[in-house]
Amino acid sequence: MSPLLAFYRHQAPDHRGRWLAEIWRQNTGWLAQQHDVMPWLFPLPESSQQHPMAPHLDEDSRQTFAREPALQLTLQHTLYFTLAGMGIEPLAGEWRGIGTATADWLHDQHPHQRRLTRIVRCLFACGALGDAITLQAFLLQQGHHRVNPKTLEYWRQAGNGLPPC
Repeated sequence: MSPLLAFYRHQAPDHRGRWLAEIWRQNTGWLAQQHDVMPWLFPLPESSQQHPMAPHLDEDSRQTFAREPALQLTLQHTLYFTLAGMGIEPLAGEWRGIGTATADWLHDQHPHQRRLTRIVRCLFACGALGDAITLQAFLLQQGHHRVNPKTLEYWRQAGNGLPPC
């Protein structure tokens, strides 16, 4: 079994000994400071340039995420946990901003913008299409005329180039 699937199935920690359930119990400030955890929480088909120790989402893992409801639920829990720390939460099948934290990621070149790109791309790659599409739409709507046009294009293209699950 891949280290990534073992991590998401609560059978193994990440490369630094952090279990997923332990990460979920951390506060949002902690998560913002842990740059090497994002590739574990939201893996991509490409290897991470900044964190080469992090696993990437190979084709077998992509297919496994897409077909196993338990992995989809774990991914969704991770998504909700992570976005809450950015001031974004689900409401009736859509996303909404909460509090002043929402405005932070809307400032040009805020580091959360790169994380949000990773998150949307991961959701598409793992077959979590409902969350991927609604989050992508929310980001594009909120970011329109507020974030760098290049960032908007990354968000717009997040699901492109991925083979169907």
